[in-house]
Amino acid sequence: MYIVTAKEMYEVDRYAMEEIGISGSILMESAGRAIAERMKPLIGTTDRILVLCGSGNNGGDGYVVARTLLNEGYNVTAVQVGRNLTADAAMHQQVYDRLGGEVMDVEADAFQMTLVKAEIIVDAMLGLGVRGKLRSPYTETVQAVNDSDALVFAIDLPSGVPADDAVEFEEAIQADYTFIIEAPKPSAFIQKTAPYYGEWKTVSIGLPAAYLGRQAGARTWTEQDVKRSFPIRQPFSHKGTNGISIPHRGRNRNARISYDVQHGCS
Repeated sequence: MYIVTAKEMYEVDRYAMEEIGISGSILMESAGRAIAERMKPLIGTTDRILVLCGSGNNGGDGYVVARTLLNEGYNVTAVQVGRNLTADAAMHQQVYDRLGGEVMDVEADAFQMTLVKAEIIVDAMLGLGVRGKLRSPYTETVQAVNDSDALVFAIDLPSGVPADDAVEFEEAIQADYTFIIEAPKPSAFIQKTAPYYGEWKTVSIGLPAAYLGRQAGARTWTEQDVKRSFPIRQPFSHKGTNGISIPHRGRNRNARISYDVQHGCS
């Protein structure tokens, strides 16, 4: 499994859109539908679901999640948290609206009561777009979500968590589940940020796999990787042909350590 920084992920997105010709709206559609499918075994059609949408790609993914679940009979309300939506996110908001979905403004009087009553919250606010300390209305929204009793799903990253390890942060969504787009980011493995993810899984949205592999600066070291690194030993080999020899020379106990490079050490 590859691990990508925010910069590497942006480059893969750019390549997919500009070089391959996959539009941003199609990538959002793929992401939202894949995440909705992952959510369905964990939620019920009568659960009160609140989808918090930012103004960028993460928010567009959220509107696709909301539309997909609404179309299948789930009880869904979307909340617009950020302003000045990107063109692709605005398009998916309009499709959700035309399907009969409700879009609530985060500053509406009814929002806090709706959030308190929510049993499922989908965090589609910031994702890779977080930069430094959160500002209003994200600060208040993150605090309210963390104070709620709802089951929380995050898209790509919990809002407020930086993708990489060199960025400081003060507060973030505490997710129960995070659905990471294509490849985990370094913060999924770092002690101070990993707990915010909850249980996480990756979802594929159709980004070019070969290019993703070339851009990724790291990958996870799996059990199979460890097994492949083990030396192959002969059936009747023993500690004399595999391992460490430490002969002592007189009283000074100077040791010469020799390794059997061919067979490895035991």
